Amino acid sequence: MPTYYFFLFGTPRLEYLGQPVAIDTRKAFALLAYLLIENQPQSRDSLAALFWPESDQSAARSALRRTLSALRGALNDDLVDFGREVIALRPGEDLWCDVSAFQASLLECRTHGHPARQVCPNCLASLQQAADLYAADFMTGFSLRDSAAFDDWQFFEADRLRRELANVLERLVNLHKEQHDFQTGLSYARRWLSLDNLNEAAHRALITLYAQSNQRNAALRQYRECVRILEEELGVPPLAETTHLYETVKENRLEDSTTHEPVSVINPQDIPGTGSSTWIEDQPAPLMDSAPLVGRAPEWEQLTRIYDGIRQNGVFAALTGEPGIGKTRLAEEFSTHLQKRGAITLSARGYAGESNLAYTPLIDLLRQGISQSQGKPWWHGLHPHWLSEVALLVPELSTIIPDLPPAQPTAGPGAQTRFYQGVCQALMALVSGPSPGVIFIDNLEWADESTLDLLAYLARRLRARPIFLLVTWQRENTSITGKLEQIFNDSEFTLRLELSPLEPDQALALIEQFERNVQLFPPAFKDQLVKVSQGFPHFLVEYLQAARVGEISSELATSHWPIPAGLRGMLQTRLANLSGSASQILQAAAVIGRTFESDLLQTVSGRTEEEIIQGIEELLSRNLVRELPIQAAYPSVTRYDFKQEQVRALVLAEISLIRLRLLHRRIAESLVERIHLPSKRSQNGQIAFHFQQAGLPEQAAIYYFQAGQMARAIRANADALAHFQAALALGYPQKSEVLIELGDLYTLQGDYPQAIQQYEAAAAFSPSARLPAIEQKIGRVYLRRGFWEQAACHFEAALYDLEALPPERQKAFEAEVRADWSLACHRERKTEEAQNLAQAALGLAESSGAPLALAQVHNLLGVLARAGQCPDATLEHLTNSLSFARQLDNPSAQIAALNNLALAQSDNGDYVQAIATLQGALDECIGVGDRHLEAALRNNLADTLRASGQTESAIAQLKQAVAIFAEIGQNVEAWEPEIWKLVEW
Repeated sequence: MPTYYFFLFGTPRLEYLGQPVAIDTRKAFALLAYLLIENQPQSRDSLAALFWPESDQSAARSALRRTLSALRGALNDDLVDFGREVIALRPGEDLWCDVSAFQASLLECRTHGHPARQVCPNCLASLQQAADLYAADFMTGFSLRDSAAFDDWQFFEADRLRRELANVLERLVNLHKEQHDFQTGLSYARRWLSLDNLNEAAHRALITLYAQSNQRNAALRQYRECVRILEEELGVPPLAETTHLYETVKENRLEDSTTHEPVSVINPQDIPGTGSSTWIEDQPAPLMDSAPLVGRAPEWEQLTRIYDGIRQNGVFAALTGEPGIGKTRLAEEFSTHLQKRGAITLSARGYAGESNLAYTPLIDLLRQGISQSQGKPWWHGLHPHWLSEVALLVPELSTIIPDLPPAQPTAGPGAQTRFYQGVCQALMALVSGPSPGVIFIDNLEWADESTLDLLAYLARRLRARPIFLLVTWQRENTSITGKLEQIFNDSEFTLRLELSPLEPDQALALIEQFERNVQLFPPAFKDQLVKVSQGFPHFLVEYLQAARVGEISSELATSHWPIPAGLRGMLQTRLANLSGSASQILQAAAVIGRTFESDLLQTVSGRTEEEIIQGIEELLSRNLVRELPIQAAYPSVTRYDFKQEQVRALVLAEISLIRLRLLHRRIAESLVERIHLPSKRSQNGQIAFHFQQAGLPEQAAIYYFQAGQMARAIRANADALAHFQAALALGYPQKSEVLIELGDLYTLQGDYPQAIQQYEAAAAFSPSARLPAIEQKIGRVYLRRGFWEQAACHFEAALYDLEALPPERQKAFEAEVRADWSLACHRERKTEEAQNLAQAALGLAESSGAPLALAQVHNLLGVLARAGQCPDATLEHLTNSLSFARQLDNPSAQIAALNNLALAQSDNGDYVQAIATLQGALDECIGVGDRHLEAALRNNLADTLRASGQTESAIAQLKQAVAIFAEIGQNVEAWEPEIWKLVEW
């Protein structure tokens, strides 16, 4: 007899001999539940990382010891094995758990010799026991606020058990229906439907049972309820089989029709091995063979020659051309070829409409590489801090490598360079092997700007990195393709292949190889197909596949084929023949986006798990979608991808506006429920997009603002700007916050008129406590432009409402503003006023003790001392400024101190040190994304390089500076020479 009873269905509780047991901490309770459900020994390190992810290893293990002590105090010593390195529940009969008993009942049914989803009379007792045990959802109301990983585990366990209950109830319904126990069947069917009121199979079961128990009116009401729910939630009618059942009941023909329905209840003698009957499981239709690769021999030869020539330095290879020309196919075939030769390959894609999702292709590459490593310690040899940078993009890496140090501040010195280096080093390690590794990114023209920036960083550093970086992009005259061209031209080791349409004889060869020596198509059809395709392999293959399965007739050779609508018409034909459920599933998938997960698809489409499986199998067999590799960190998540973006675009275009909005709303709401999961935390932008498309601007604005904040945190400024603009346009409630963020980003871009416009608007919507900071920001923009008087006026205005600030902030803020004001006076050659303001600022800064104020004031005093030709005082102040700046998470103060210190070092003739200091400031500035300061730093670096005799390097820096200065100058209406004259700040 068990002495302990652990109830996890519903509110969790523990009993000992019928009396409740109190456990001191929630962590101890959660730990016991985890050990019991996982049912295998767990290492102390893994438990510490799971329950205390924010603590370092030592602190986490200490906390685990205290939790185990609390657990030991509540349980008998012989119940849990508290080993030195491993914790486990001891096998025995002292502990009973409702979840374990639930799963044991299901296992009992699997011993009856029939498929898991079918049922025999011997299953009745076990299934009823399982249904009775499931009192409520798993651990209802329980959570750990500081352990997202445990909450993820609990979420997936609850979802799994809920699906198993649905299967149990479905089988009980079928069994009682077969036994003509309609009332009991009705009770189970109602419970089954309560799990998901969009489940048409449950609706059909209720309709049938009502009709069979002579409750015809109730059956008809149930159908109308099904129609109402599907229309309100999904904007779709019931499936044809549901409508057919309704018509059958309405016409009192149910008994006649049920003889033709498939029955899921089987007799024991019909099970293989127990009688004379045999049972054959349905097999899905096989996928169509891939079409042969034809007409690309020269390109293949060039790719092979370049790859075989890789020794120490990597190669950046680009396949370009028009859509449908065969770039993706050639790249995929060649990558597969290299993989068969032993190369480790990683692949990712860019997708239309997702250029606002920062680093998405790189995240896909990293996750694919981690999954392919199959637990091998690929990270050995990499600095832990690099791995911590990678964990910013792939949070689950912290679970795989639990002892990673915390990531360094994203705004600290060299943060962007450190981040880029970390990601690049991880990719190098993941493709490292006996042959040069392959990194393949398809459709790069749809990638976000942050991905392109990091790709440019990698492409310029292929020396001594023997990898094959293979990309494709469409040949279009856009800003993105222009940037791709620039990245390619800036790289050192490159290969560019521009693909052309197939020649007529090559197109015919492709058709003949597709036929494989069997005359599938008449000659006239093939000749016409060559003309219609215009030599585009994608068009050819699509028409051939459609003709092969009879979706188009080979007699089309005698009719007119509209060239613009050829591919679209073929895709419409393929889609038109889908079943009702597969078509609805495809619509939901298209609205979700580029890739979709099966569980999200089920939630959004409103179909049952079985309908989802059948629908996806149909879509796979029709070559419309493809299954993606399982990610090691999420083995239970199945992901799919549209094979062609054109298919998705066509499906989207044919969805009604009402249904489209309903689907977008359901997607957004589902993503919100999952946002706490580590792999979903970067989905604020997607949530916002779906809320916006659903016609819910208030919710969309909130998530766009959050997406902007996340993008800024990882230095994706272009993405952040787009998100904040969307939040503002959709009416984000805290309007001044968005406007300030926009002003900051426009300042970094050097678009000063826009920055001032945003700040001025922010001032109009801000409380008095926020006005001083806004006035200071406006003054600093005017300072950059060389409008000294306007800058001074705004600095003076910033001090008007000083009392609105918190008392502890007033002195430091006043010191910062007076330092800014002093710099404006210095630029105006008002030396005495500048000195007076500087001394006042110094007194305030020292009185406040605030590092930022001290860093800024000492930086200013260094500038003034340099102007007064006091080299010792200059170095002293600037060294102090840099020291205070490094105490802060404020890159601007560090950049200013480094720049001005380098100028002082150059004045003293120490060019080597000055160049190193300027390079450090430049790296930090590029990371921050401040274009104007980057141009000024490059200009200063060019002067220093020229003074040291490095003329060529100086010219290179000067060219880049001039280009940026010109870019900023385009943003202003009139010529502003001071923009070009910025040297110190």
